[in-house]
Amino acid sequence: MLYEPYWQAAAVLAAYALLCWACLRKPTGIAHPAAGASEILIGYASQGGEGQALAEALSGALAHQGAVQVLPLNAVDETCLVQHKIALFVVSTYGEGEPPDSGLKFSHRWLRSSSEKLSHLHYAVLALGDKTYQHYCGFGVAVDSALANHGGQRMFPATQIDRLSEADLDLWQQRLQQAGLLQVDDHSLVKTAPEQRHGLVLSSRRHLNSGSPGGALYHLQFKLPEAEIIHWQAGDIAVLHLPKSATGESAQRKYSIASLSSSGQLDLLVRLVNKDDGGYGLGSGFLCQQLTPGSRAEFCLQTNAAFHGPTENLLIEDAADVTQSPSMILIGNGSGLAGLRAHLLQAIENRSGGHWLVFGERTKKYDSVFAGQLEGWQQQGVLAELDRAFSRDGGELRYVQDVLQQKSQQLLQWVNAGAFIFVCGSQQRMAPAVHRVLVDVLGEDRVEQLILQGRYRRDIY
Repeated sequence: MLYEPYWQAAAVLAAYALLCWACLRKPTGIAHPAAGASEILIGYASQGGEGQALAEALSGALAHQGAVQVLPLNAVDETCLVQHKIALFVVSTYGEGEPPDSGLKFSHRWLRSSSEKLSHLHYAVLALGDKTYQHYCGFGVAVDSALANHGGQRMFPATQIDRLSEADLDLWQQRLQQAGLLQVDDHSLVKTAPEQRHGLVLSSRRHLNSGSPGGALYHLQFKLPEAEIIHWQAGDIAVLHLPKSATGESAQRKYSIASLSSSGQLDLLVRLVNKDDGGYGLGSGFLCQQLTPGSRAEFCLQTNAAFHGPTENLLIEDAADVTQSPSMILIGNGSGLAGLRAHLLQAIENRSGGHWLVFGERTKKYDSVFAGQLEGWQQQGVLAELDRAFSRDGGELRYVQDVLQQKSQQLLQWVNAGAFIFVCGSQQRMAPAVHRVLVDVLGEDRVEQLILQGRYRRDIY
């Protein structure tokens, strides 16, 4: 993520792609934009930050063209598009083909309408996605088609990027050069800083749910080096840089941070992934099985602005709708407790109380992780409500969505009083089920309003 003081891995990959001049192939079918455009628009839609990072890196690379304006897609309206002759869009896909929160309003404006004409606009789309999902780059492809349907002049086909693939980024680089937007021989275009890696020492690792019918969950603590100033906010992400494999390939894995930098340590909650062949997941196997206390692991810190606390990036037009210290409704399952725990620690540091945690796991006997700490926070008033659902114990309230449905009136009252909703955990079942309950209780329009206001924030995987 291109945020001070740290940069995302995505920015580095963008820089790498821009520097690989000697390897370029010459793609065909490139339409050159109209000459004389005084400003280039770069619009981005990003949930976890990669799209914004690439958009800002691209802005630096295009500075030689003149003024460059970088905006989230929600801020790109008809007036904005009319004022530009060239526009580049860096668009992530969220879930199964859905727009990220920062692209929701754009989706309503352009994907659902057909009145505006953009025949003056030369544009190109960089679509970020993951081929393991059914609707690969679905939102990026939809944006590309919508702009064309409104009369926009496509400079070249939408470039689809699979998990920040260097080869795919090279193709984007090549196409921009062929369109005349990048100069092949100008090495001063790239003004990005390298990502900052930190070698952190594992000080402890604790198995939290021994005996559980589910996968093993570990609490890992890494000591921060005294010689470095390392800072992050609640909601941010640690990117693990795994050692190179026997084939020379490198890999990264992302984890929600479960602590604050003021504690002097970086905490992670990691679920050990068991593969069908008897092995372990690449990242979880390294952290939970291979790495020994006293050994070092390399991390960089990634800002996750879409999951920052209630006062960060607040988009509410009427500030009277929310108190100075709004309550949080924190919803999650499994290792998703990590991101929620960081927000509660931040609340304690800010002397803020009266929050509501709804957390799901498998069994009460074996999976009541951090039970003493959470109950202590409830006694202190940090948590006004603490609800835990256990899916393997039977009963009516097996999942977090069941708790929310049963307490729908309380949920409505909290939201009406200005509460923020934070969801962290599984994208496969939990997060979509929670979203359906929110729509059922609050209504689809109200939920979309909360997203646009920045009061409904998600860190799901």
